[in-house]
Amino acid sequence: MTRDYENVVIIDPTIGKDNIEKEITKIEELIKEHGGELTSTQKWGARKLAYPIRKLDTGFYVVFTFRAESEKVELFKKKLKLESGIIRYGIFKK
Repeated sequence: MTRDYENVVIIDPTIGKDNIEKEITKIEELIKEHGGELTSTQKWGARKLAYPIRKLDTGFYVVFTFRAESEKVELFKKKLKLESGIIRYGIFKK
């Protein structure tokens, strides 16, 4: 069954502006590779974290909205865990 999802990703801001853009592109490609249809990408920018993660106080927030089948989303989650530039992510059903 195809559903709408929202993926909130916090990227390590210390990797540099170019590498942040590369991470965003990589995530968009991962969504498409796993049968997802990317609806939008919203860059919220650097924001202060509620608590330190990996000794970082800020993170670069990006929100991806997409449509995909639930089985494919599980595979997508496994790939996100392997991305070193991502410090946190959450995928939510809309």
